[in-house]
Amino acid sequence: LLQTEGPLELLYFDIQGKAEATRLAAVIGSVDMKDTRLDGETFTQMKESGKLPFGQVPLLRLPSGESIAQSAAILRFVGKHAGLYPLQDHALAAKIDSIIDMEADLFTGVTVSRYPWRYGFDAAGFQGTRDSTCALTAKVREQLNTVILPQLLSKLESMMKQSSTKWIAGTEGPSVADLVLVPRLWWLANENPGIDPTILDAFPRLKNMVNDVMALPAVVAYYKSRGEVWSPEAFNIVKA
Repeated sequence: LLQTEGPLELLYFDIQGKAEATRLAAVIGSVDMKDTRLDGETFTQMKESGKLPFGQVPLLRLPSGESIAQSAAILRFVGKHAGLYPLQDHALAAKIDSIIDMEADLFTGVTVSRYPWRYGFDAAGFQGTRDSTCALTAKVREQLNTVILPQLLSKLESMMKQSSTKWIAGTEGPSVADLVLVPRLWWLANENPGIDPTILDAFPRLKNMVNDVMALPAVVAYYKSRGEVWSPEAFNIVKA
């Protein structure tokens, strides 16, 4: 495992979002990491003061005073310290990287449909989460729900089928390849109008992988400490 001289600090909002995979990696691997949850005012102050390299969170602060931005880079870094990302097996590391990249492909359309103004699509009339009655957004969501997402999810399901273990990269235990998908998959099924909440039922191996991660003792203890528990029936985190 990689070692640091002192605790790491993860800064993000008090939501799962793009930081939950890193939080899970830290608790599974017993990484000394402070989980700092920002309110909107603090985030704005940090952004305006130039403390965020790309004006975004999550951000990982190192004991040296350096910072790492971008969720995938942060996840890999913490994963190396947690024993969830290979340091010597470069082929396996590349396979895990490819799954992390696939997660970005899987959710790009959903993200753009939620926040079109971040990408210039509001100029074409897309309103995303700003207007739930926007017909353009609804049309895109229908295409995502019926065509795009099933196509991409089927590729991940095939990887699960080909795995010799219950983990997507074929590792003996969970890796960051599993963790990058877990919170995003339950978010997809629960918090996206126009996306069928049962969309993952057609991909049982992916659902099982999510449930397996959420049943790990360290993960159960983490959510218990927050007054929460994983519900396989709801396929979501609920209050304990």
